[in-house]
Amino acid sequence: MSLASFSAIDINQPATSSAAPSPSNSGDSLKNEFLTLMVAQLQNQNPLEPMDGAEYVSQLAEFTQVDSAETLNRLMQSNTATLGNLQSLAVSDLVGKQVVVNTNQFQLDDSAIDVSVTGPRTPLPVTAVFSDQYGNTKEAFLDMRNGVANFPLEANSLGLSGKVMVEFPERQDMRFNVKGQVSSVQLSPTGGEPRIRVDGVGEVPMYQLIQFGI
Repeated sequence: MSLASFSAIDINQPATSSAAPSPSNSGDSLKNEFLTLMVAQLQNQNPLEPMDGAEYVSQLAEFTQVDSAETLNRLMQSNTATLGNLQSLAVSDLVGKQVVVNTNQFQLDDSAIDVSVTGPRTPLPVTAVFSDQYGNTKEAFLDMRNGVANFPLEANSLGLSGKVMVEFPERQDMRFNVKGQVSSVQLSPTGGEPRIRVDGVGEVPMYQLIQFGI
């Protein structure tokens, strides 16, 4: 049986790393490099044929534009983080309060929920079709002469239960809204959209809230 050979290492010599330090790409580093190159050009130019001053102005203008863009980018990132923190604080304050959610589905159980339908005024009744998760359906005819219809929904009167979806087969310009209480708020650890859990609706993104603080 042969033994694998190993190269000897002198334990008295300190170990050295062969990895070269990566150059910095920060705005300050680029600025220093630009100024160093410009000074070197001025020092090493031919006195009998000096470089055109307009060229220096052009180079300086280009660098100023790059530096301004980097500063603007840092400012936008800072503002985005600040707005995200303010949104998180505002959203967390919604727990326990009533909100109105624009949605096409909701949850029906023993308790009634307040809903509304908004859209253009029409003299004819608007047909709404409700379907639950068990395949049961129910039609309702809404009076939209004033552009809004408010009414409560409960499982017993509608004959549906569980998760219910609503459609308006004859109209695409109707909005179905559910009023409910915010039970919890889930914030994204990566700074994404907060998720709001509303009684009678479930978990929805922030942009589906059309009214809150009521």
